[in-house]
Amino acid sequence: IASEADNANPQSERWLDSANLKAEHLGIPELEAWVYTETGYYYYTYYNYTRATSYFLKASKLLDMSAAPQPIAAMDVYKMNSFFWGTIGEKKKAIQYLKTALQFAPENSLDHTILLNSLGYLHSDLGQWDLAMEYHQQAMKMSIYLNDNENRSKSLGGMAIIEQRKGNFERAEKLWIEDIHYSEMV
Repeated sequence: IASEADNANPQSERWLDSANLKAEHLGIPELEAWVYTETGYYYYTYYNYTRATSYFLKASKLLDMSAAPQPIAAMDVYKMNSFFWGTIGEKKKAIQYLKTALQFAPENSLDHTILLNSLGYLHSDLGQWDLAMEYHQQAMKMSIYLNDNENRSKSLGGMAIIEQRKGNFERAEKLWIEDIHYSEMV
């Protein structure tokens, strides 16, 4: 319902509340981590970070246990948690979750490309430009292999940002132009 209406709504929230209560009652950590993440991502999607935070905290508590169970839809759970934590400035936690998500993403897949680009952007935000560039280059190679112009464009944009931050303005400009070219093809 929420995606059809493109906004949060009471019906979806009641269903999510019910799912959370049932998951907690069953006491299955794999299920709880998934339900908390899905609920948190619902609120995150509709910019209610206050409500999202409590669910992502619960999911993280389970994901960060030393003997953490593999959650249902593990790649998606770690990816969604990463996106949230990265958005609120917890870059290192976001990187940790993205690296875990990569372990569950099929090689040469769209998901793998998205995760690599996301790692590139997070490392760039931390000023780790060489590492960021490596992730964007890996994502670029994979996007070319997959004929995925959207992520190819994102890779180029990420590399352009790095070159700009390093003061390599001519190289950055070339990458931006190439980024725009592939963006227009999407």
